Amino acid sequence: DDGLNDAFTIYAKDPNIKIKDLRIFNRWGDLMWSKTNFPCCDEMQGWDGSFKGQKLNPGVYVYYAIVETPAGKQYVLKGDITLLH
Repeated sequence: DDGLNDAFTIYAKDPNIKIKDLRIFNRWGDLMWSKTNFPCCDEMQGWDGSFKGQKLNPGVYVYYAIVETPAGKQYVLKGDITLLH
């Protein structure tokens, strides 16, 4: 909550990249957050580290995203996020 890295989203050099689907899972594979059809590079649209309004425990979470270029080409991105407080 210091205004730096307070949310996770996808960043791209081209601000016209669209995030078709972004999902966050815990280490057991439970879905913690998801959002569809929003612009990249906008932290306010991203995941804030909470589940149902409650801050989650620090740990490693997995993300899965589908992004789309202005030309309509789609890419799958996946990896992990370390949540700290």
